[in-house]
Amino acid sequence: MRTSTYGSGNEDDDDGVDAPKVGYEVRSDADRRAGSMADVLTNRGGDDDEDEDEDERAPERCVDEESRACGETMAGMDGREGAVRWTIRRDELTARRVASSRIFVARVDKRGGARATWRMNTVARKGAVSVFLERCEMDGNVEALMCAFSMSLVISSDTRFETYFGAKRFANAGDTWGVLDMFACDDNVFVEEFTFELTFHEISPTYSEVDCKPTLPSMIQYVSDAPCMFVLDDFLTPSECRHLINLAEREGLKRSRVTDGKLSEGRTSSSTFLTGASASDAVVRRVERRIMSVLRSPIISEKRSINLNVHEPLQVVRYDAGQYYTAHFDNRASNLSRSVTAMVYLLQPESGGATCFPKALHRASIDPGGGDSQRLGVRVHPKLGRAVIFWNVRDGKEDSRSIHSGERVFSGEKYIATQWLTYAASE
Repeated sequence: MRTSTYGSGNEDDDDGVDAPKVGYEVRSDADRRAGSMADVLTNRGGDDDEDEDEDERAPERCVDEESRACGETMAGMDGREGAVRWTIRRDELTARRVASSRIFVARVDKRGGARATWRMNTVARKGAVSVFLERCEMDGNVEALMCAFSMSLVISSDTRFETYFGAKRFANAGDTWGVLDMFACDDNVFVEEFTFELTFHEISPTYSEVDCKPTLPSMIQYVSDAPCMFVLDDFLTPSECRHLINLAEREGLKRSRVTDGKLSEGRTSSSTFLTGASASDAVVRRVERRIMSVLRSPIISEKRSINLNVHEPLQVVRYDAGQYYTAHFDNRASNLSRSVTAMVYLLQPESGGATCFPKALHRASIDPGGGDSQRLGVRVHPKLGRAVIFWNVRDGKEDSRSIHSGERVFSGEKYIATQWLTYAASE
């Protein structure tokens, strides 16, 4: 791996590894996450506002029945199959916990013609907007549904905050799933209208087939297009994370080295590759299959080629308190074999240890006039089981915006697992 002299911009920082300012941060449980609508309506999340009684009231539902006709064909404004768009004004979102709804009908089984009725809910809470899909009623003989869908915010014909949900079970009328705190809406936002888009990628009246597939994450966020980057929550279970750590400790972790095999003050962690018997371990093989499986999810496969092969054994890295990895590229000089990096947080430190992409262009801005300078920089905070997948190669060349660092761990330990993939020979 090649290191870079790209620093943090902090004059008091003499090693260039502490937190530079970035345009977007993917935090842990405290912020944006997947969940049901009840999570927002009943969990105050530490709100210190004095008007407690008002805060606890359920939002008033305002249903736009006219949107039902628009949803019949499941064709959005841009004509994409399976997409529904609707627009709400900014002043609808500034009132305290006000939910607005749009009803539409989606086809469930193309052969049988079964249809299901859905409602989209937007909830304003503490300056942030949450968006949910709700199963309205049980239609005909269709009962439990397993569906995959994505939500996004459309700004000047460009999608932002695009988030994919795979294989969610809606068993009863009233079941919901969506994004808590999808985006912030405060006095600094000068957009008068917000357009939301919901896209169904698959809808099935049965779910036995889905249950047989490898477990998919609860939420996939399309974070950046330069480099192409996705953040996947709940990608590994806690037991899977612990198992990989145990394998690495049994293999023996040694001081990490850089590409030329030498020790470097820019990389102070310990690491090991899971080779030999560890490479054939059932959990290791399952993780590798899951990585290849999630690359075929619609939100990823529609953005980038998935014609990839595993390039190297799984690597496990440990960062103790005070350790870090300065800004670097994952590819070796003049060698682009590490086309894609899939990294998973196996253990979350008490503080510090984020992964920073200082030159990445994030897709989380809601300012239609914002230039690249306002979109610059992404920081992903460690979260148990969370994965980050990003492309190192773009148009046959190293993507200069894929440069990233492992920021200093201030307290606790951080473990990560990394899998590198390369384009197949036909790419």
